[in-house]
Amino acid sequence: MYNEIYDSKAIRNENSDFTDFVIPHLRADHSVADFGCGTCRKVIKFAPHVNNIVAIDRNESMLKQATQSLEKNHINNVRLFLGDNMNTPFRSHSFDVCTTALSTWSNAEAHRLLKDGGSFFIETLSPDDKSEIKLAFGDDESGARGYLFAQSVDERLHYLLTALGAFFEVEQVRRTEKKTVLSTDGFVDLLEVTPTIRGFSIEKDKDIVKELSSGGSVAFTERRIMIKARAKNIGSAK
Repeated sequence: MYNEIYDSKAIRNENSDFTDFVIPHLRADHSVADFGCGTCRKVIKFAPHVNNIVAIDRNESMLKQATQSLEKNHINNVRLFLGDNMNTPFRSHSFDVCTTALSTWSNAEAHRLLKDGGSFFIETLSPDDKSEIKLAFGDDESGARGYLFAQSVDERLHYLLTALGAFFEVEQVRRTEKKTVLSTDGFVDLLEVTPTIRGFSIEKDKDIVKELSSGGSVAFTERRIMIKARAKNIGSAK
């Protein structure tokens, strides 16, 4: 369910490396499919640069908030679609660009939707994202509580690129880092609305939160992996 905390400036940075990564490659005649659009924060920035966007999410309350955001920003070339990123109803080879940012996706479905040579842009978390926080929360009986923290960066990249290789030629891989400082309340909000720490509970984890925010704020490093890939021409797919 949508929570206003999701878009709060207390946990969100308005500057997006991903939009800067994608926008130079967009054209006015492009049709775009965005997987896991959420409240359309990034889609709103893409919209002025393309012909049209289909923005897909399976969370109805997110899409309701996205509708308000699109209206507020006078964006009229975005169509919102309630559905599954992995299995969409759209015609094969009907989009010039597919994008996904911090969401789940299917390489096969993105390839099916893209025209031959179309571009797929991915933003995903690096295992060492927010590592300062993940180290503090440590392990439990199941292993690392930090999301993806059981993997190394090299492993994560290997799995991502191997999976993409069946359908795409990977053209660019970029790792980004951004220092972030949140208030204690903002930090707790972040952990409550994201999967950063598995099983987070302010009651159970209050001592760790207190230690991390002893100075009145929490500082950490956001680390992301961004990929640009081009759809292969696979004859059997048509």
